[in-house]
Amino acid sequence: MGYKWPTVTLKPNESPAVTWFNKQTQTRNNVINGLITGTVGQGKSYLGLSLLYQKNPEFNLNEQMFFSAAKLMKTINREGFFAKKGKEIFYDESAVDLANTNWQQLICKAIFSFFLTHRSRNYVFLMCSPQMNYLTKPIRTLINFKIKALGWDKNNKSLGVPFFQEWNGDMDKAYTKRLIVRQKSQPSQFCNQIRVPLPPKPFMKEYERLKSEFQAKHAEDLCNQLDAIENKDKDIMKPPIAKGLRDVYDDVVDGLSLNQMMAGRYSNITNEEDKNKMIIMIRVRIKSLRDKGYDIVTEQNSYGETKWELRGGAS
Repeated sequence: MGYKWPTVTLKPNESPAVTWFNKQTQTRNNVINGLITGTVGQGKSYLGLSLLYQKNPEFNLNEQMFFSAAKLMKTINREGFFAKKGKEIFYDESAVDLANTNWQQLICKAIFSFFLTHRSRNYVFLMCSPQMNYLTKPIRTLINFKIKALGWDKNNKSLGVPFFQEWNGDMDKAYTKRLIVRQKSQPSQFCNQIRVPLPPKPFMKEYERLKSEFQAKHAEDLCNQLDAIENKDKDIMKPPIAKGLRDVYDDVVDGLSLNQMMAGRYSNITNEEDKNKMIIMIRVRIKSLRDKGYDIVTEQNSYGETKWELRGGAS
């Protein structure tokens, strides 16, 4: 008679969660589609890395850990990536990708496709997200293992509560079960908490370096996007430039001095009186552009000639 609940036999110096990973991938020809949840600062990333490192001390941060769904999908579809059973994959900070409403559906579609089509690879996939509802329903139906991160203890061990998850399609509902741990000469018990030691310091130092690079790039990308939106909004707020102002505007953008404007676009004006009228007209048009909201400042070039500079970029 089999066990109704997911059950593992306690092994020395091995977390019951890691024992379950190995049992599923090595013995039952299955996969782990795992999700680590918890509020900000509860050590989701450290817990995930600690479990995967304990399972495989040769876990490679540069080849098996990802901050980007695009890089994740490219790597796992590379020939030879799943050379051995139980390949470990860690998708850290997945909420950053999943919170992008422009790409959320596509990212979730990619992860769902991976779960659906790579079952024969016998992998162990863990991803971090503050809440499960960041994921679309199709992905939630295929998550079969969850861990709630609980921070760490005084010995710097990562804490968590593991759950086996099963989706009931008839009821359209997920059911969670705690792991049962068997020990010799002792009654079986629920696994109410796991305590996993951190990987060695050099490993964690490299992780922090990679994470800092990701955070810096992500912040820079966000700033660039915000700048683009702000500049776009400013341009939308400005009245369109009338045809008569466009020539002067383009010359200002090109950095031409007043003399260069006269020698270029208005070189056909030879009469001194007409030239003076055009110079006055250029200054009037500069003022009109300023009145329309364009930040144009008066300067002098290296020759002492009057010129203007448009600040805030051209439209």
